[in-house]
Amino acid sequence: MNRKLQFSGSWYPDSKEEITKYLIPISEENKVDITSCICPHAGWMYSGKVAGEVYSKIKAADVYILLGPNHTGMGKNVAVYPEGYWEGPLGKVKINSEIVDLLIKNSEFLEKDSVAHYREHSLEVQMPFLQSITKNDFTIVHGSPREPIDEYLLSKNEFIENELILAREIQVSMLPQKSL
Repeated sequence: MNRKLQFSGSWYPDSKEEITKYLIPISEENKVDITSCICPHAGWMYSGKVAGEVYSKIKAADVYILLGPNHTGMGKNVAVYPEGYWEGPLGKVKINSEIVDLLIKNSEFLEKDSVAHYREHSLEVQMPFLQSITKNDFTIVHGSPREPIDEYLLSKNEFIENELILAREIQVSMLPQKSL
């Protein structure tokens, strides 16, 4: 099962040359080794520079777990893309179905579901950054909750042994004012 591109060329660039313009050249020794980050998920004309700076500064990982809000209301309440590949403008990236299965097995909230991801932009706009900063053999896990579920996922991450990064996309306008 492959998740096809929906927003390439409109919400973000569809060429490597244009994508690279959003990244900051940083030497590998100056990059940060992280376990999680928060990144905006709007169209790149609005948030691409901020997201590009975040991704430019992080060391590459073997696995990326991305959580992005479900704007469409389609699919399961806490939907994890089950298997196959997620297409990006720079090629396909494999879904880490082993980690998906572990997350599903160890959670009462997460469910396998591709429908929630069909017309959702929040994770697709991250893919060009990941493909630009990371080696070719990384894998992903994509979750699309309708409400915040970080505590459910993070409470179960002790069984994941791979090097991974958890990236949570936010929409700044959705934050309470006191959080800004």
